[in-house]
Amino acid sequence: MGNLVTSTFSGSSSTSSYLSKGLSDPATIGNQTVRAVHGVAMSLTCLKVQKLVDSHTVVVISKSYCPYSRMAKEALANYNLPPDDLLVWEIDGEENTAEIQQCLKQMTGGRTVPRVFICGQFVGGGEDTVRLHKSGELAKLLAAAGSSTPSK
Repeated sequence: MGNLVTSTFSGSSSTSSYLSKGLSDPATIGNQTVRAVHGVAMSLTCLKVQKLVDSHTVVVISKSYCPYSRMAKEALANYNLPPDDLLVWEIDGEENTAEIQQCLKQMTGGRTVPRVFICGQFVGGGEDTVRLHKSGELAKLLAAAGSSTPSK
């Protein structure tokens, strides 16, 4: 399972009173609706991002017009990924793109796209994914995940 993310909420100096074990009832802190998951406060947007990352073998969080996103998707196209194992989420169509990217920053240290995850673990962006493909490491990661065999 991937790492949990922590959100910073405007208008709140402390979120500790909202934290509990497991999943809490939603609460409002500042202008964000949050839940606590295993003691970590998360916005509903970050919960969605984390759920998508955790529920697919390979996740590419992308923007349709981004050349680096295209690089990552082209590198992954070299593998026979079952459709249920791969999720490409084009966030430029979302109305909360900035919030999604803030969640990505908290999860990975960067907010740029693409963000590529394998088995819930962040493996890098577009150039990283291409480098992993060329070195053979991407094939090893996907094989270890039980997700694919090279197609080209």
